[in-house]
Formats: sequence, C-alpha cells, structure tokens
Amino acid sequence: MDFGKLRTKSETAEFFRISVATLDRRIADGSIEFYRVGWQILFDEQQIQNYLLKDKNKLCKRRTKKTNRH
Repeated sequence: MDFGKLRTKSETAEFFRISVATLDRRIADGSIEFYRVGWQILFDEQQIQNYLLKDKNKLCKRRTKKTNRH
C-alpha cells in the first residue's frame, strides 16, 4: 500500500478548512478512511482530497437538478 502524506486530525481539519467535529462525523459514518497508529488517528491527504472532491461533485449535481426544475 502506498501512503501519501499522513496528517493528524487537527492537521487535516486545518489544512482542508473543516472542523474536527466534521472529521469525527465522517469517521463515525464510515465515509472517510483513516489509519489508527497506537492512539493516533491519521488521514491520508490524497484520500481526503478525493473525498472532498466527490462530496463537492454531489453537491453541484444536486444544485443543478434543483435549478433545472420548471
């Protein structure tokens, strides 16, 4: 397995400008992959970027559908 840059929860939240609570919710619902090393939870930067892009694309599709209604 090829790991990219691994970040802690607080580093991930700060880097992507989301709250730690948002990360906790995504961990709980299983939508974001993470790695546990001892007591630390680490995130692969590329996986988080992919998740955010996928989530952004879903939001854009929903907005497009709403605006196309007559």
